[in-house]
Amino acid sequence: MEYVVAAPFNPYSKQLGQTDKEQRFAMMAAGIIRLLRGLPAPSDAIPGPYTTSPDKAFINHMIFKDQIAPTVYSDVAESEAHLNRVLAKGLKYRDKDPPVVRLDTKLVFCHTDFNDENYLFDTHNGRLRLHMIDFEHSSFLPIDFFAFAILMDGDWGAEQSTGRSVGIPARCLTNMPLMGEIQGIFTVYVPTVGQMSDRALLKHEIIQR
Repeated sequence: MEYVVAAPFNPYSKQLGQTDKEQRFAMMAAGIIRLLRGLPAPSDAIPGPYTTSPDKAFINHMIFKDQIAPTVYSDVAESEAHLNRVLAKGLKYRDKDPPVVRLDTKLVFCHTDFNDENYLFDTHNGRLRLHMIDFEHSSFLPIDFFAFAILMDGDWGAEQSTGRSVGIPARCLTNMPLMGEIQGIFTVYVPTVGQMSDRALLKHEIIQR
C-alpha cells in the first residue's frame, strides 16, 4: 500500500478532447475492473465480503434495502432462493407463478460502487494513472450482482458497450429486469422481506440434512 496524491477525473478531463474523455475514462476503469475480477475467490468464500467473521459477512449492494443484505448467505443457492421469494412478493405475480432469477454459481470479486469519485487519477511520466478507492461495497458474488450494479447505473449503463468492456456474460442480461423488480420490492417492504420463518427454516434445515 502506498500514499498517492490524486484527484477525481474532471480536473484531468481537460487534457483530453471533449469526445474522448468519457470513453478514455470508461476504458481505463474497465481495465482495472477486469483486473480485480480476476482475483480468485478463496475456497471457503461465501457470497459477501471475505472476513474472519463469516457471521458478519453481510453483502453491501444496491439491490437490498439500505444497500445491505438482511442476512448472511451460506452459499449462492441460498441467496438465489431469497431473491426469488422476494420477487414472488410482487403484486403482478399475485395470481400467477413468477419468473425466477438464476444466479451464476461461481463467485467473482465484485466492486459495485461506481461513484465517479471512487476513481482518482494522477500523472506519472506524463501519463494518466487510475486509482480505485472505497472498497466497502466489494464482495465475492455471482457476477449477476456486478452486472446489475454497472448496467443499472445511470451513467455507466448508458454506454451500450460497457457490459462488453468489463466482460459481463450475455446470459446475465436476462436477470437484469427481474433484479430491478427485486430492488423495487426491497425498497417498499421491510428489509427482511422474503426471509423464511423460524419454522420454515427448521424444516428447510431438516430437509437439507
